[in-house]
Order: sequence, then C-alpha cells, then structure tokens
Amino acid sequence: MANTREAERLSHELTRRGWTVERGNDGDLVQVIGGVARCIDGRPSASGEDVNDRGPKIPSGVLEVAAQQSGRNIGRNEVVKATNTIYEGGYTPSVHGPHCLFGELLRKGKIPNTSKLALDGERVRETVVETGIGIYLDFVGEHREEQTGFNLLANSTRDPDGSAFHADLWSARPLGINEETLFKHSAFTVEQSHRPLVAVIYGAPIGRFTSFPSSRT
Repeated sequence: MANTREAERLSHELTRRGWTVERGNDGDLVQVIGGVARCIDGRPSASGEDVNDRGPKIPSGVLEVAAQQSGRNIGRNEVVKATNTIYEGGYTPSVHGPHCLFGELLRKGKIPNTSKLALDGERVRETVVETGIGIYLDFVGEHREEQTGFNLLANSTRDPDGSAFHADLWSARPLGINEETLFKHSAFTVEQSHRPLVAVIYGAPIGRFTSFPSSRT
C-alpha cells in the first residue's frame, strides 16, 4: 500500500514537471544482493563489474551520498565519508567520469538546495579509489536513453543497456539518505540531459495502482 501511495505521488510530481509517466513491468528488474552502487547513467560499463555484481543506481554513485551528507562545499573529506557510508550500507562504492552530468552540475553549483562540489572529476576518482573500497567505472557509448526508471521495489534494479536512465529510490533507506532528495536529484539531472522526459515507475502493486495522470501514446 505504501508503494502505491508513493508511486501516485511520484506520478503527479513528474507530470507537474512535464514528464510522461508509465507503470513499469517489474519483471524487467533483477535482484540486488550487495553489489556495485553506480550512477543512474543508462550506459553499461566497459568492465561489466556493475552487471556481474549488481547494486543500486543513484546519481553519480558516491557523489549523490556526498551531496546529501554535506552542509557545505563537497571536498575530499566529504567524498571519503560518502564512500565509507556506501560501503557500510553493504555496497561497493563507485564513481564514473570525468564527464558525469550530475558531477558537472554539482561543480557548477546548479543542483537546487545542494552543496557545490569543490573537486574536479579526476580528483573525485582518485579520492574514491584511494580509499581501497571504492572503484571507478568507465561507461561506454553515447547517450541514447529514451526513458528513466524510478524504482520503488526494494533490492532490485535494472541492468544498463543504454536505453534508459534508472534510479533505485528504495536504496535511500539502506544508504541513510533522503528518498525525496534522491528522486529530485535524479529527475533534475535527466531534465538537464536533453533526453526524453518519459518516466517508468517500478514497484507499484498491480491491481491497486491502476492509473497515471499521464501516459505515453
């Protein structure tokens, strides 16, 4: 029932922001048991680590947690703290780049009500990897995402195949961050990417959540 209410709330908010909204097929999701916490970017990684060891997807991996934990500029100490937080939550911390859109928006101070990132992409990478518990992922291919998944179904995710951004909103709880902020950061980042604003909401119980205020035709 809780997921039904949350899915309805997300649907109304996304529609207000100009998105088209659909209900996703939960059968398209795969199970998460620990694994690599990576970016919502729809592209696969060159190494395949994030598919062989699946974890939740949040904007820029470590940087989403750092952005939520920091009350001031995000520097090396904040990135190290966020890396440890993800590891303690049961996942392998990761970042990618250097041209991660969420990271670029953070550096320019363009994420609403969020601290500014004081490190360039290379310094973020070095900081995460030097902890000994975080990894760097190199994503391959051009952006061709046609939709964005917002997932409420706990311990599940969608494998990256280049066709969709994907944000695992359920992961806010095990990571100790705010789910609403995670949603807003994910939606805002996609809105700045100039890709189609088509949302697919996963984890809404069939039979209870029967309609969306907007649907793709």
